[in-house]
Amino acid sequence: MSINSGFHQTLCIAVKREFGEEVRRILVGRGLLNRAFKIARSSGYIYFPVIDSEEAGRLLAESSIDYLATECIAEEGRLTRAVNVPSHDYINGVVILREKVLEERDLSELIKLFEGIYKKLRAIYLKKGVGGESRVSELVLLWGSEVSTVIHKEYGLKFIVDIHKVYFNPRLSTEHRLLAKEVSDGELVVDAFSGFGGFSIHIASLRRCRVLANDVNPHALACLAKNIELNKRLLKGSIVVVNGDSGQMTSFLRKSVADRIVADIPHRSIEFIEVYNHLARKGAVLHLYLVSKDLSEALGNSGKLIEEGWHPINARRVLEYSPAKNVFRVDFRKL
Repeated sequence: MSINSGFHQTLCIAVKREFGEEVRRILVGRGLLNRAFKIARSSGYIYFPVIDSEEAGRLLAESSIDYLATECIAEEGRLTRAVNVPSHDYINGVVILREKVLEERDLSELIKLFEGIYKKLRAIYLKKGVGGESRVSELVLLWGSEVSTVIHKEYGLKFIVDIHKVYFNPRLSTEHRLLAKEVSDGELVVDAFSGFGGFSIHIASLRRCRVLANDVNPHALACLAKNIELNKRLLKGSIVVVNGDSGQMTSFLRKSVADRIVADIPHRSIEFIEVYNHLARKGAVLHLYLVSKDLSEALGNSGKLIEEGWHPINARRVLEYSPAKNVFRVDFRKL
């Protein structure tokens, strides 16, 4: 859009400077960098003019890189002003905002902004928190039409998700893939809190193994069943779906069956040590997700596992949970 002589409005992706080189490589490699404008730097951020901000954002989310979608006013190839878009999730035409956003920005301004960024925008929701045993988000419609089911894509796989009845975080797509790559053919993997099947389907798509996907939420497992069918031609392994309380898995699964356990329930994962002990055979790997302020705290919070005969073999930050906390994955091996 032309603003006046010599000025133009375009879309940008803003990232912290330390991610600059990696982001540039991603954007150039996918042909998304808008070469009509120069890359700019301001206040610790680098602004990349992009041809398609939706696709660029998806790629950065898959790489676990935090970003801001931004409107920029450019003059003769130089970015002179950037308007920040608040942190949000975008899934198949649906924008989900955090509750504090409306305290800082006018709704009509946000609607105009997102309509400019996402050409296929269907709805804007406000996320008021995650509650209950199933970790389901409470979503309030701010604009557009009610949307219940969306189709989300990750690494060539498709996932049907009911955003009102199933826990879903599109920023975990890279983590799904990274963990799946660590699995070996022939393993029996217990996905103890499987949800719609992000980990389970990624694992079965890469390895000839068996996955036992368990969740207490029947709506999540209904999505998982659809996702197995949707991706069946891409699956090398098999997935068995179980609708059970994870805390009671000792009563319906045999002892020492698992080569690997995925425990993606960050706020409560440490509560199920008895279950992990029951399921794991000697040498099994446990992927434990935790919410902590730093890696040291994450390791400290999982100290009881070490007392129970689990040896930490790896630890890493997965993504930001809040300004003061992150989600970490700590991997253990059963001695």
